[in-house]
Amino acid sequence: MRYRAVVATINTPDFILPTGFTNNNIQAYAAIADYFFEGDFERWWLGGGAEYWKAKIQTDAKLGTAYYNQAVFTLGGGYVWKIYKNFYLNPWVAVHLRLAGDTAITIDSKVFNPDFFTPEASLKIGWHF
Repeated sequence: MRYRAVVATINTPDFILPTGFTNNNIQAYAAIADYFFEGDFERWWLGGGAEYWKAKIQTDAKLGTAYYNQAVFTLGGGYVWKIYKNFYLNPWVAVHLRLAGDTAITIDSKVFNPDFFTPEASLKIGWHF
């Protein structure tokens, strides 16, 4: 098992947002537990935990900024390749499910509805201590 505290900034690309919205920026704070099926923090892993998202968004007109918050459950997994000593590559996928928080954010006379279900895929590059 590995336990992690994560702080991340997400800048959602505009092509993913509903038409008319831009600059969706999320500060994510997470507590995650990962289970590795083999020792030494390598190969296949699954993890889950709780997150708090503090976010802001604008319309294309950029007349104002709206702020919203969400409590999120996260479930993910991936594969860790140790390339050289403790240097590794970690492709992974996750899903985030909104548990609570703002669901209809009004900005510049438009309403933004954050998704209930958010998929994510990424490649981590790092060093294992």
